[in-house]
Amino acid sequence: INSLLLPECISRISLEIRMHKHSSRDIMQLHLNYFFLVLNALVIPGLGLTSIGALVEWGQRGMAHGSPVDLLARVMRKLLTSSGTFALKYILNCAAISPTISLLQFPQLLYRAYARWSAMTAREHVEAEQQWEFQWGYWHAWTMSIFTLATVMSTLVPSVLPCAALFFTVQNFVDKYNLLNRVYTHGPQQENRIVFRVLHYLRCIIAGWWLFMGSGFLLVLYTDVLEDVDPASSAVAVVRFMCVLFVASGSAIIIWSCWDEQSILHDSHFHMVDIAKRGTRRNRLCDTMDQFLGRTCCAGEYSHVATVDDKLLGQCVRMDTLASTADSVASIELKSLHDGNCESFDGAATPP
Repeated sequence: INSLLLPECISRISLEIRMHKHSSRDIMQLHLNYFFLVLNALVIPGLGLTSIGALVEWGQRGMAHGSPVDLLARVMRKLLTSSGTFALKYILNCAAISPTISLLQFPQLLYRAYARWSAMTAREHVEAEQQWEFQWGYWHAWTMSIFTLATVMSTLVPSVLPCAALFFTVQNFVDKYNLLNRVYTHGPQQENRIVFRVLHYLRCIIAGWWLFMGSGFLLVLYTDVLEDVDPASSAVAVVRFMCVLFVASGSAIIIWSCWDEQSILHDSHFHMVDIAKRGTRRNRLCDTMDQFLGRTCCAGEYSHVATVDDKLLGQCVRMDTLASTADSVASIELKSLHDGNCESFDGAATPP
């Protein structure tokens, strides 16, 4: 459902809405896919439910018998008592099966064979040879859902983190291979509108998890643990301090990330924003850590892309130079021709 039915339905919905920009359509797909992927992979299995209808019924029953604070405490207890086996199996399946299907490209090969067989006109023959466009909205939403699932379940099942690292490593190589070898086309230029939002959402996932864990443990601490433990003990004081610190840090990061995203989106209306000079890169410590990790893990990974861009930039510069030279030569020829015509006209009009 998450890999076939859900993205196809959301893609059809976004096409029927007829957005004015391709980037707006991809952003809509990003939001819808992420919402339903998290709902199907994290919320429903984490609460021990089987469907969205059961989730709605459970929420209505919880709100009818208590306040939102009691509902949050029940969610926290449910999460702390869950085994996490589903999350572990889901991430391993995503790391093994999904990249294999992306490399084999059975759906695209079958569609191309059918398009070649059914093509009648020259335009249909050309369209049959075209590659599919890379669905940036869905793939960003899918990886963000895996990131959210690994972050949430890492507190209960620490072995989820190496499995998530394996998934992102394999998915990085697969996506890079498909894009560089033109298995998919990049699609129209989107001016990094999705990238800004994805970076903002990743920061908010971490901060939201800090906020949820801090407030949840505070509720559990005040409702259950303090019945058997001395509230004035040093251990309880340390836990309470860490919970408050998590809540304050998460709230501050969410506020700063929202401000940074809106600032970048505002500036992107006037010029191309350089991501390397925005966000956490303005902090010297974060900038140094990012450069060190980039040299260690991804050294030379995109050097060929920079070489291609430099070649294209050189070709564009040469074309602009040739165009400007041709325009100047044409203007000189037109001016000389005009002056010659004026002189011949004056000579013809003047009597001998």
